[in-house]
Amino acid sequence: MSDAYRTPELPSGVITFLLTDIEASTRLWETYGPAMAEALVRHDELIAETVGAAGGVLIKSKGEGDSTVSVFERASGAAAAALELRRRLAEERWPAEMSLSVRMALHTGEAHEREGDYYGPAVNRAARIRALAAGGQVLVSAATAELLRDGLPDETLLADAGRHQLPGLTRDEHIFELAPVGSPLTRTPEGISVLIVDDQRLVRAGFAVILGTEPGITVLGEAGDGEEAIQLTRRLSPSVVLMDIRMPVMDGLAAARVILAETDSRVLMLTTFDSDEYVYAALRAGASGFLLKDAPSEQLVAAVRSVAAGDALIDPSITRRLIEKFVQASHPGSADPPPVKDLTPRERDVLREVAHGFSNAEIAERLFVEENTVKTHIGRILMKLNLRDRVQAVVLAYECGFVVADRS
Repeated sequence: MSDAYRTPELPSGVITFLLTDIEASTRLWETYGPAMAEALVRHDELIAETVGAAGGVLIKSKGEGDSTVSVFERASGAAAAALELRRRLAEERWPAEMSLSVRMALHTGEAHEREGDYYGPAVNRAARIRALAAGGQVLVSAATAELLRDGLPDETLLADAGRHQLPGLTRDEHIFELAPVGSPLTRTPEGISVLIVDDQRLVRAGFAVILGTEPGITVLGEAGDGEEAIQLTRRLSPSVVLMDIRMPVMDGLAAARVILAETDSRVLMLTTFDSDEYVYAALRAGASGFLLKDAPSEQLVAAVRSVAAGDALIDPSITRRLIEKFVQASHPGSADPPPVKDLTPRERDVLREVAHGFSNAEIAERLFVEENTVKTHIGRILMKLNLRDRVQAVVLAYECGFVVADRS
C-alpha cells in the first residue's frame, strides 16, 4: 500500500465505510487497454481528493480488481464524499470517450483494525451491499441511513430500495439509495418498488400493508392525487405506480398520461364497477392494466409482480365489460387489416386469443403448444406492431377490426 493513502491516525470504534468499484472493469480493460490505464489514474486521484476533503481516510486504493475502501468517523462525511464523488465521476471526460461507471456502498459498524487495514463483519456487509449496486448508484445500509436521516445534505434523498438477502450472510439488509433530489433512481436487482396513489388514506394504508410485507416488494411512498403522483414518480422512479382513477386536483387518467410519457414507470390502474368510461382511454395511454379495488390481496400482489416484470394485466371481469364496450363501436371485421399484415398465421392466432382475454397458459392449451411458445409469439407480435404490452395489443386488435366482439 502506498504511503500516499496512509495516515498515522485511523478511525476506531463505530465508523462508516465507503466502498467503491468500477462496473464492468474487465470489459473496459479489454476494450480500451492503455486508455483504461490512463482513466484509472484519474479515477484514483478523484477518489483520494474527494475522500480526503470530506474528512475520510482512503485505506485501500486497490482492493479486489479496481475497488477502493475508505473510512469515516461520521456517516455524514461518508455521504458527502459519496455524493461529491458521484458528481465528479459523472462529469469527468474520460480518455477515448469511454464511460466509466462506479458503484458505491456505505455501511456503519464496529471497526476491527489490524496493521493499517480493517476486517470483520462490517467490512463484509459493506462489500455485499456494494455488489448490489449498479454503476453510478450509491447504496446505503439501514444502520447508515438511520444516522443520516436528520442530517442529509441539502437537496438529497434516501429512497427505500427494499430488503435484500446478502450472499453468505445470515441476516438480510434493508437497503436505501442515496441520490440528489430530481436524479433518476436505479432499481436494485430483483426489487420491485411501488408508489400507491389514492385519495383515501385508509385505502393507501391497506395496500401499503399488503405489499410492504411481500418479499422483494418495497413501497416507496404514497400520493393523494394525480399531481402529487407525478412529482413523486419523477423523484422516486418506482417500478409500478398503483393508481386510482377518480381523485381530486388531478384524476388518475391525466396523471397516468404524464407518467407514461415522461418516465419508465409502469402504471396499474385501480377501478370499480362504475368507472368503465375511463378504461379504454387509459389503455390507449399505455397503462399496463386494470385491477378492481376490492380484489383479493393475493391478486393485488400477483398483479404488481406481473406488471413490474413487463407483462400486462386486466381483471377478467373488466376484460368482459371492456369487450362489451368494443361491441358498441367496433369496426367491421377484416381478415388482414394493415396493422397485422406482417404477422405470421400463428402470430395472428395468438393475437386473437390475447384479444379475447385468455392467459398464456390458456392460449397454450387452446392452440396445443407450449406456454413458452406462446410467450415467444407474443414478444414477436409486440415487436412487429411496436406495442408496449399485451393490453395495447388488445386495443389495436379491436380498433383495426382484426377482432370483432361477439354481438350476441
